Amino acid sequence: MANKNHNGQIENDPDNEFGSDTLITDLLTTEDDVFRRVFIGPYTSEQQFVHSMPFIALDGTYLRNCFKHTLLLAVGRNRNNKSWILAFAIVESENNKSWAWFLERLVKYMPLLTDDYTKGQKPYCISDRNQLLLKAIEKYLPCATDVYCCWHLIKNILNVITYATRRQ
Repeated sequence: MANKNHNGQIENDPDNEFGSDTLITDLLTTEDDVFRRVFIGPYTSEQQFVHSMPFIALDGTYLRNCFKHTLLLAVGRNRNNKSWILAFAIVESENNKSWAWFLERLVKYMPLLTDDYTKGQKPYCISDRNQLLLKAIEKYLPCATDVYCCWHLIKNILNVITYATRRQ
């Protein structure tokens, strides 16, 4: 099955209620124009990230609709401790190719994430330590420090304790 890429930018109407930001998009379809993946990121993400904490939260969640796709998110944190979306994608599933595709586009549109990070600080990537995501981080964000999400850590510990008590 061959794929077609539809790369481009969609500009919002400057007079609309949402403002004049430009969205960066990248759409991947099959030869028959069947949807596979889409990447969406505000054009201003890189400018905002320069003035934010060196922090990227990466996670995926299942979309529970008739299409059964997965939403991948990259979230930043500003100096006022507020979260904002760097980029997101809708993909066929949370797999190695999807994470690689998402992070490849993220660093393409935000190149400061990869080489000389501003002010000499390396970004922190917080995640649930999904092995597929960790491989993609290692490849596309080699300068980033990967850290474990405390919520996921606590959840995993409780699952192990619950499993152990049920076996007794």
